[in-house]
Amino acid sequence: MMKRALSRLNVRMVGVGLGILSILVIITGTLIEHGIQFEPLAVFRDLWQNVGTDLGSIAITILVIDTLNQRRQEEAERQRDRDRLTRQLASSVNNEAKRAAEELRERGWLLDGTLLGVNLSEADLHDANLTDANLRGVSLRRANLQNVVLRGADLRDADLEDADLSNAVLENVQIERLNLNGTYLRGVKLEKPLGSRWDTVIALLTQPARDVDLSRRDLRYANLSGLRVINGVFLETMLYRARLTDGYFSNVDFSSANFWGAVLRSAEFVNCRFVNANFHQADLSGARLLGAHLADANLSGANLTQAGLQNANFSHTDFTDAVLNSADLTGAILTSERQLRFARSLRGAVLPDGQRYDGRFALAGDREAAAAQGFDLHSETGLREYYGV
Repeated sequence: MMKRALSRLNVRMVGVGLGILSILVIITGTLIEHGIQFEPLAVFRDLWQNVGTDLGSIAITILVIDTLNQRRQEEAERQRDRDRLTRQLASSVNNEAKRAAEELRERGWLLDGTLLGVNLSEADLHDANLTDANLRGVSLRRANLQNVVLRGADLRDADLEDADLSNAVLENVQIERLNLNGTYLRGVKLEKPLGSRWDTVIALLTQPARDVDLSRRDLRYANLSGLRVINGVFLETMLYRARLTDGYFSNVDFSSANFWGAVLRSAEFVNCRFVNANFHQADLSGARLLGAHLADANLSGANLTQAGLQNANFSHTDFTDAVLNSADLTGAILTSERQLRFARSLRGAVLPDGQRYDGRFALAGDREAAAAQGFDLHSETGLREYYGV
């Protein structure tokens, strides 16, 4: 404020100085023209028109410059405030971020587009009120948005990858081209379907979801950990690198679904169908697929360590490079035993006949692990000791 006052004072001093100078010029010129003895009225007649016009022009110019400078300084100060509040809104300190949101709202900057495209990655905004906020194109990656109120907000083109929206209020938001990859959505409050992506989200939020049809939906990278679905249909659903850890699925048809690289650790699937499903490099360690129908499924490169696969149907299933250490295949249906010859390892697994795997296929992964642990698989003793048979 002091600098602005001094600046305005300097402008006025220049104006006053020019005025005094103009008077001195007039007096000097008059003395030269009329000498010491002259009539003031005659001088005024000589000068009044030019001097009046010039003085008026100068005054107007000075006032215009002063007004423009004042507005420019005020706008610069507003911009500094906007920048400061935007930085605070992106803070990982919750109280600081919430105070910034409140001040932005008070000054009208939460709604007017001030925040378009800003980077709020990893901000801690839990419990913040962002009602009607214009967050178009904003990056909220890995942000903490638990319990945040986004009712009526504009989230078009926003990036919420890996953000935590648990228990957030998302009624009537605009969500075109919204990135929800890996977003936590547990307990999100929605008033109604909000577009082609949100019909999927809504169906996944009911605990447990029943009679869900998510066929051919794109759920790549979706974080659906803990999801519970009963009597659902996921035909040809894209679940590439999705997370379904600790989920529970009963009587769900996943035929032709794509689980490439998905994480399904400790998930439970009861009477589910996976005909022609793709589990390439998926993590199914500790998962239970009791009685599952996996005919023609692709389990190549999948991790099935300690998986419960009892009574599952593996007709024509591809086990190439699959890890089945300590998996339980009791009662499982295979096209032939040859399918398991292409697995990477089977140490500790229980075969369909209920017998513990004894190393009969000499799988590469088993041999490598045995050598690393100092077992001699060329001897009967070493073989039995390593496979526990």
